[in-house]
Amino acid sequence: MKYDIIIWDFNGTIIDDVNLCYEILEQLLKENNLPPASLKKYRDEFYFPVKEYYRDMGFDVSNYENLSKRFMELYQDESLKCDLYPKMVETLKTIKENNVLQVCLSASQVDNLNRQLKYFKIDTYFDFILGLNNIFAKSKLNIAKNWLKDNHLENKKILCVGDSTHDFEVANALNADCALMSYGHFSKDRLLKTKAMVFDNLDELMNYLTK
Repeated sequence: MKYDIIIWDFNGTIIDDVNLCYEILEQLLKENNLPPASLKKYRDEFYFPVKEYYRDMGFDVSNYENLSKRFMELYQDESLKCDLYPKMVETLKTIKENNVLQVCLSASQVDNLNRQLKYFKIDTYFDFILGLNNIFAKSKLNIAKNWLKDNHLENKKILCVGDSTHDFEVANALNADCALMSYGHFSKDRLLKTKAMVFDNLDELMNYLTK
């Protein structure tokens, strides 16, 4: 394996919740009397922080806390009906067997994240599970930087695996390499503009890790 540590994003990278999140967005738009958006528009335009994306979509973000709570009402139980991406378990298992430290880093609230990982029976593949202390989906960047510093891992060779330009920003902040998966919440064209490695599936990622 090429790396000491692999930091995985969760939503759209490990779990295929793209359609679910899009459907919830459509529900929120309808509830707030805003025009609908296509799935293509969502993947072409969604970004972090989510509050700013909602503002651009026309939501009144003065009540962002209520929007976030409503999203989680619609998301959390339904997310357990989503699938992991093909070969996800096999990939995590192979990496763990090669003694590479694995981290799950998400903009999700950490208790919700732990619940999802345990439900899908993949929590044991991760040495660290890092999430937010609230449901308001801000940045993962400070969480990652603090974790790296607190565990004295700055000199390790790290790969961040995600599906968004924010994952690329996190990788840069950690002085890590970045692999972006094109099947998630961001369109492939957006990911390619980062000049990071972009893979279409986990077979391609594993070929890169093991060649």
